[in-house]
Amino acid sequence: MTRTESLTEPLDTSPDAESRWSGPDPAIDGIDGHDPDRAGTGGHDPDRAAPPANAGPIARRVAAARRTIVEPTAGPDARQEAALVLVEHVDRLEAMLRHTKDMITVLDENGLVMFSNAAAGRLTGHGEEANTRNALDFIHPDDAQAAAETFDRCVDKPGSFASSEIRIRHADDSWHYVDAYAENCLDGPVTGVVVSMRDVCDRRAGQETLQKANDAMLSFVAVASHDLRSPVAVIRGLAGTLASDWSALPDSERLDIAQMVARASERMGRLVENLLMISRLDSGVSAGRPRPVPLRDAIDLAVRHMEDRDSVRVRVPDEVVVMVDPEHLERMLTNYLHNAVNHGRAPVRVEATRAGALVELRVIDSGAGVPEEFVPRLFERFFRADAQEVRGTGLGLSIVRDLARAAGGDAWYEPGQGGGCFALSLPDAQ
Repeated sequence: MTRTESLTEPLDTSPDAESRWSGPDPAIDGIDGHDPDRAGTGGHDPDRAAPPANAGPIARRVAAARRTIVEPTAGPDARQEAALVLVEHVDRLEAMLRHTKDMITVLDENGLVMFSNAAAGRLTGHGEEANTRNALDFIHPDDAQAAAETFDRCVDKPGSFASSEIRIRHADDSWHYVDAYAENCLDGPVTGVVVSMRDVCDRRAGQETLQKANDAMLSFVAVASHDLRSPVAVIRGLAGTLASDWSALPDSERLDIAQMVARASERMGRLVENLLMISRLDSGVSAGRPRPVPLRDAIDLAVRHMEDRDSVRVRVPDEVVVMVDPEHLERMLTNYLHNAVNHGRAPVRVEATRAGALVELRVIDSGAGVPEEFVPRLFERFFRADAQEVRGTGLGLSIVRDLARAAGGDAWYEPGQGGGCFALSLPDAQ
């Protein structure tokens, strides 16, 4: 068959054209699908040259060009067109390698780097100096032995695959986790082991964050169960005492028992309210219904509900008004005040000052303050700096910050105030 197609005519990529191919050109060597050792075929393997039945138009066009290149009866114009198609195909493959986000590296059988695409340079910071170096030079020492053993098993078995998660060294000496997939292509046109890698640092960070959240949740469940169980047990025991010994108890003792029941129920109520507030915050219900609220009145109300109300000194002008949901403000004040009493030392001062468009409120106790190493985590959910000493779920401060930010302010800790100083800011309504 004589092929005399012009450069403007398409190559014949039909199935009939594929079946009419009659053999190789012995002078052609190095073309994909060419094997000089194949007896009876002139060194060309038709099965490797032909595209699969479900191949797309590009693959069929490339396969037709390969057949034309090695067909003895093809004319010079057809060969030239086929060569242009193959050059275009090489350019396309090079562009794909440049623009893919995965790192692709080709290693020889000894693990030396023969090729790396642009993504490998972008993600690792290494340039051409990485070529000809051993891949193990870039692998974390703790991962190197396992990686070498995996690579050796892959090299020993043609066509085999291997995968592993390893850490590779960035040019700035930081370590990046990657998922690495290797395929033994030593017997194919690549003549190497193709390794594709994807940076999974973000995924691992997400997994670690999720694990920490799960651990914190388990800790919270244990603490909440204990904190709920304690007041329930107190209430049950005291109520039983009143029910069984009411007539025998003097009025003063009945009053003492009633007050203990009230304190236990108040403690349980605060825990339940914090849990409900966390649920509302997580569901996106956080801004509430802000309106002007006199700050001094809100503080006085919160203090009146405290058992240790006499230990609190309020220094807030009557004219200070903040824009916030009243229920949220009550929750913030209650959490800050109980934190000062339970984790600090009396007396407790409450102060407020204006700062531009905001009002800053500070709750200052007379204790030793918070150790410096705990300060960065104070407002994390479920975190308790003195978990072994004082009961609590570690939710109060995180709720204060979430509610303050939802209102347009913030919450923070200020060291060096002569004790523990917890502050929050809210929009000034005046």
